[in-house]
Amino acid sequence: MRNTVETCFKWCGARRIATLALALVVGCARTPARVATGAAPAQFPPRCETLGRRGDVQFPRSPGGALEVDAAWLAAHRCDARVVDVREADELSGPLGRVDVATWTPLADVEREAESWDRAEPVVIVCRSGRRSERAAERLRGLGFRRVASLTGGMLAWVAAGLPVSHAQLAPPTTPRRDARDEGRADALAGLRATLARPDALVWTRAASLLGANTVSCIDGRADGPVLGTPGGDAGELVLSLAALEEMLHHPVEAAWIAAIFDRYVEAFGRFYVHTDHHALARLGEALGRDARFRETASRWASPDDVAAFVRAPPPALEDALLERLTEPAHVGCGHLRLMMQSPARYGMRDGLVADVLRAAFRRGWRRPELLEYARLDGEHEERGVLEVWLDHEVHAHTLVPMVTPHVGAREFFVLHPQVIDFVRAENAWFLVEQLAPQAAAGVDPQALHAHIAALGARQLAATVAQLAPHLPHFRLTVTASGHTLERGDP
Repeated sequence: MRNTVETCFKWCGARRIATLALALVVGCARTPARVATGAAPAQFPPRCETLGRRGDVQFPRSPGGALEVDAAWLAAHRCDARVVDVREADELSGPLGRVDVATWTPLADVEREAESWDRAEPVVIVCRSGRRSERAAERLRGLGFRRVASLTGGMLAWVAAGLPVSHAQLAPPTTPRRDARDEGRADALAGLRATLARPDALVWTRAASLLGANTVSCIDGRADGPVLGTPGGDAGELVLSLAALEEMLHHPVEAAWIAAIFDRYVEAFGRFYVHTDHHALARLGEALGRDARFRETASRWASPDDVAAFVRAPPPALEDALLERLTEPAHVGCGHLRLMMQSPARYGMRDGLVADVLRAAFRRGWRRPELLEYARLDGEHEERGVLEVWLDHEVHAHTLVPMVTPHVGAREFFVLHPQVIDFVRAENAWFLVEQLAPQAAAGVDPQALHAHIAALGARQLAATVAQLAPHLPHFRLTVTASGHTLERGDP
């Protein structure tokens, strides 16, 4: 997780130095073990003598048209704009440091603090990886600011470029914030309530759409759109159901049987969701570049985008070799699946089950690409809570269920739909029993299997939350026919 710029050079190649900035943004750079050192660019002003004369600077635009600046641009022009760091207080004291001229306004307070800013002056927003800064920039534009840019790659890119950082304590925002954890959770609850009050906060779908058309996504807070969330998404649920089935059968099922029933599974349930992230893709690209079987192909790759394209459609002659690499834990971008692979006993399952499911999924996806949703999640884990979504009644096939985007209010959340997932698990239980040979099926009651899946699922969820979100606050959203209520849940 802590690759340095040298790793990026290995990944990008000496002949591709021109692509270094792109590589840093999409995944080569990670939180460094120490603050990067080295000579700062000659254009980095030691002091900002022109800080009071903002206005002449022009921001570059990204290919998509948004105003963005990279680390080199900000180093040369940091005195010409208001630079605002929107990270949390504990992040400012970490190894990344901050841009010396930056002021501090946490993302939750940006709109309130911006009321006192000059809407005509240029503003550059900075965060850890560039995700929160993009959202802050959008909010400021909504307040009438027209010259707002985000620092691409955030402080990760700034440090990776060897630019100077400051660790001096920053003054708090103009409006004091209470720093206690409970107050932070109260702020999150208030932000959630404000966001969920919008008419477009919930996106509705029928539970039956999960059987044949829709997908269950991972609870990962980096997802861009509305989700129905469970740990690991479709892949996590199939692994869970198979693990419960194996316990009831008292023996493992064959990998060939999993591959055979997987074809019928996607025919019955539709698209199958497996996600990765840019970190896992970068590691995979490095590994394939060192593997003689892929070296010639990998020499043409310039970024993890190329690796993702290769994974989606590899040459048939390289499929088996690629599956070896794809099922190594370091190259699995879903934290839940990776943890299960690393500690199968803790998750109540046998070693190798996750790999069996992933092999079946990729093989099926290579033959029928429309049936495999191989999603890539970008950015860093910046979740600030766990949001459980409940209905005030049971979920059936025609029940309307609410999808929620993980970007709620000023924060990102792990989004979990316990009732919807229980509905899916009941269907999985019936499906798996139907695939068994008659003699084996006679000894497995579908309802008992469903109960076993639910119990093992609770164990696996607790194991993942303990690893990925041990201290995060929990919130419960209950949706009724007349509206919804939001309250603090159990941690």
